Amino acid sequence: MRSARFLPVLLALACTAPPAGASPPAASPAPRVVLLTAPADLPPELLGTKVAAELGVRALVAPSGLVDSATAVSGDERLRPSAEAAARWWVFAPAREREWVTVSVPVTAAADAVALHPDVLAIARESEAAGDLPTALASWVGALNRLGLSPVALNEWAIREHAMALARRSTPPPPPDNQAGGAARGARGLQLRTVERVGHMDLVRRFDDALRRAPWWDEPYLWRAGSLAGCGRTAEALRSLRAYRLASADSAGVAFAGRLIDRLAAADTVGVCEAIKTWRVVSEPRTR
Repeated sequence: MRSARFLPVLLALACTAPPAGASPPAASPAPRVVLLTAPADLPPELLGTKVAAELGVRALVAPSGLVDSATAVSGDERLRPSAEAAARWWVFAPAREREWVTVSVPVTAAADAVALHPDVLAIARESEAAGDLPTALASWVGALNRLGLSPVALNEWAIREHAMALARRSTPPPPPDNQAGGAARGARGLQLRTVERVGHMDLVRRFDDALRRAPWWDEPYLWRAGSLAGCGRTAEALRSLRAYRLASADSAGVAFAGRLIDRLAAADTVGVCEAIKTWRVVSEPRTR
């Protein structure tokens, strides 16, 4: 009778206890570490109002740490496109698997924030709507060079992405001007002979100067990534490779960028730097 009294307890213990030799349950994966962020622009129609918002954005992050897609899931509807455009250019720590993460993207502006003068963003949008792509592209370049002067133009990567899209719609694609072409090719020539970290840091600045004038030009993003890898700025190099892959109209270049992204995510900075040094462009755009 006594053993019958304890039988339910013994059965419960048998059901809850792990089987002999079983492994403990796996720990929950650590949250994906953010290495680089990009700021969100203020929509022009909200200029002159005080904004302090946090938007939830659901991002699909590749194993490399680059964002494949981003969708705002919470927050002011008017701010969601800006938050999505910012999150697309965030860079996370590499991991084994592609995964969805939710991040908080801030959008802030003071009530007395000023507009751009001249309002190159308005000119860009009006020209684009009218089909005047050269003027639109020139205006987006103007916005890039006025970065940070107004909360409506904070996200340089969103501006670059838009310039790339416009350039793809132009036939033929616009060439870089002489100043951008000379600066980028001169820096590329120096890159082929540079091994010192400080030398690569100077070259990054030179490539940036060229890309501020021709943000749609693909090759300087690749060369810039090589020098960023050469001075140990891996997350920035990954983002520059993403820009090169996005801007490139050459399938071989797109595939090359994908291989470099995988190698850089595996911490092969030396190999990536050397691979970019030996990469040869089949045909470079003429300057004007």
